[in-house]
Amino acid sequence: MSWSLKPPLTTTRSLKSPISSPPPPLPQPPPRSSLLPTLSPHTWIPPPDDYLKINFDASVCDSGCSSSLVVCGSDDHVELASGLHYQGVVNHYLTELLAARDAINLVATRSLTHVIVKGDSEVVVNQVQQGIVEDLVGGPVLQECSQILDSLTACIEFKATELPIEWRVKQCFCLV
Repeated sequence: MSWSLKPPLTTTRSLKSPISSPPPPLPQPPPRSSLLPTLSPHTWIPPPDDYLKINFDASVCDSGCSSSLVVCGSDDHVELASGLHYQGVVNHYLTELLAARDAINLVATRSLTHVIVKGDSEVVVNQVQQGIVEDLVGGPVLQECSQILDSLTACIEFKATELPIEWRVKQCFCLV
């Protein structure tokens, strides 16, 4: 008995014919630069001259949450980007609140003076801006935000974004 060492015949079957030609080559992946978000005037507005803009955002996964923030100047240059992970926190509201606190801490630790802080949680932005601390879930974090803000002499403006995440935050963290 003899055995043949020929490679096995590979065919592709389709519904149209019993045997078709080999499959077409796989498409080439797009260049890396095309995977990055594109600048849209509707999603990123630089801060006024002499101001910094801090965009914060947060996300929740099964076992914890992550907060991220990006600091940009009026020249559209990224000054700083940061990301933190909090194990065991899976509440969306608390996650956004921690991201806001991280942004406020940055203002305090870097002695920033003219800052616009933006986040996509209108509830969190309003509570921090109004100094509301009587909250069952976020009370301790809101109190910490309030204490830090009371100690600052900086000009800080809080705003809620209309979009779920601003372009700059996405640009810095989308491929991480």
